[in-house]
Amino acid sequence: MKEELKKSEDEVKESENRLIMASSGSNWGFWDYYIIENKVIVNKTWATQLNYKPSDIRTSDNEWAELKGGTAAWGDFLHPDDREDMENHFKDYLTGKVDEYKIEFRMRCKDGSYKWI
Repeated sequence: MKEELKKSEDEVKESENRLIMASSGSNWGFWDYYIIENKVIVNKTWATQLNYKPSDIRTSDNEWAELKGGTAAWGDFLHPDDREDMENHFKDYLTGKVDEYKIEFRMRCKDGSYKWI
């Protein structure tokens, strides 16, 4: 039983490492919104895509870390003209009106410019 658990943990870690390498090598920024905890988790690439050092806007130096300031900070990064459309599409996703949450919006970079995500 203990060996099976160790094998499963190793497989998960190996899979996670492949995802980290793929996202870094392809410059894919990922974010997750944890509704119950009301927090946003982003990977290092997401931060660097917006020209931030990951430690500037994230709570740790792990590959995945919570965005400092949580969902309120997420709103600060979002372009004001995109907020309503993004929120409406998210509500449509949560209520089942659409099958997937797929939308493009602009996020504020460190220099104040915006980048389409």
